[in-house]
Amino acid sequence: MNRGTRVSLVAAVLLASTACAAPLSGDALEEKLRQAGASVRGLGSDPSVFPITADSQMAAWTLTAESKESGPLPLARQLNHRMDRASKRNRMLVVGGPYSSLTREVVLGALALNKENPLPGLTLVYVGSAESARDVRTAARTLGIRFVQRELP
Repeated sequence: MNRGTRVSLVAAVLLASTACAAPLSGDALEEKLRQAGASVRGLGSDPSVFPITADSQMAAWTLTAESKESGPLPLARQLNHRMDRASKRNRMLVVGGPYSSLTREVVLGALALNKENPLPGLTLVYVGSAESARDVRTAARTLGIRFVQRELP
């Protein structure tokens, strides 16, 4: 197989994999986050949710790379604001999305923005893989946040 054929084959596989991974709609993702949060005792009947998503797997990968290179994304700043509000109100915030690497980067970015401002009133329900939650758990606990991890249903 020559180099041109290999490049074409890799491009076709990447295109097919991103086309097959259709993102959840905003409403469907919010419902899944509510379902995941419902398993946490004391959450209440109307949890606050913060969905993290992208138009495609490729867009999620691009945003993740941008965050690693340039610092927190605008979405991380929005999440930071929501975390601050939830902490002051002693509320739980359910956060997550279908792309674990993007979810991890956004949440870590939001937590990094708070590194000088502990959030002891916040319970963060992180909806994502256990593997992607490891660094998030450590960063959250450093800020006095109660951390709970759940898988996306």
